[in-house]
Amino acid sequence: MRTGKEMIERGEEMVERGHEMLEHGKAMREGETVVFDGHEMKKREMVERGREMIERGNERIEKGRAKRKYDIVWRAKRLFRDAVDGSANGQEPNLWRALGNIPVTVGVVVGISVWLVLEGIVDTTATYDSLVNPFYYVELLFVHASTEQFVSSMYFFVPAGIALTYFTNNKTVFNVVAVSHVAAVLVTGVVLDSMFTGTTAAAYGLLAAVAVRAAYIGSKNYSATTQTAAPTGILVVASVGILMIGAAGGSLIQNMPVVVGFAAGGAYETMRVVGETRKTETVDDWRGSAHGQ
Repeated sequence: MRTGKEMIERGEEMVERGHEMLEHGKAMREGETVVFDGHEMKKREMVERGREMIERGNERIEKGRAKRKYDIVWRAKRLFRDAVDGSANGQEPNLWRALGNIPVTVGVVVGISVWLVLEGIVDTTATYDSLVNPFYYVELLFVHASTEQFVSSMYFFVPAGIALTYFTNNKTVFNVVAVSHVAAVLVTGVVLDSMFTGTTAAAYGLLAAVAVRAAYIGSKNYSATTQTAAPTGILVVASVGILMIGAAGGSLIQNMPVVVGFAAGGAYETMRVVGETRKTETVDDWRGSAHGQ
């Protein structure tokens, strides 16, 4: 996709080329044939092609000038995409790469949550109340029912978030928090017809992701099957265990969002682990076949 500036420059080249052809054609004698840009042309054809080139060049210049005002917006969008969404060459996005293993995502969530708790903003003062509103999920992540809920959530959220940031990066932590929290809020709203607030589901999602990632790291010296089965098995057993604890304590409905958050965060990290295992296996197979040739 050409920018306005590039279109103007291309149009100016076409106009210049057209004038060159026009002058060359006017200097030719009637009936004379010359080769121009690999094509044989007579006087009239040369003149007509020159005028056509000038006209097309001027049209492109006008379109470029009209588009020029959007160049800044286009460049800003491209810079933002490269910084946040990743560049076209498939490398890790610049923003996430720059943050490294510093737990910025954890710090932002904790910081905003602390500020809301200190301001006395609890779930009863929630602004949005629709499952189709994206801001509903954002607000319910930071708003807690009480100081006690916030403190109990942080027992898991902070250490698990820091550990997962160390094992992976801030982008993974952000995605796990989003997946776990959104899944818990959706299930609570659709199935239980109630509102789920706070970072509790996200904290358990991070805890599951850390367990999955730790199992993957511990099984790296084993086969690809083991590297896939170990994290998946731990996730399934732990999810069932949490579910059974809730059922035994008579609080299955109350603990459902926590189980959903745990399962969603662990499932997300499991998919990443399986993808990394397959990628490594493919590279190893390619290297083996290369050496065998």
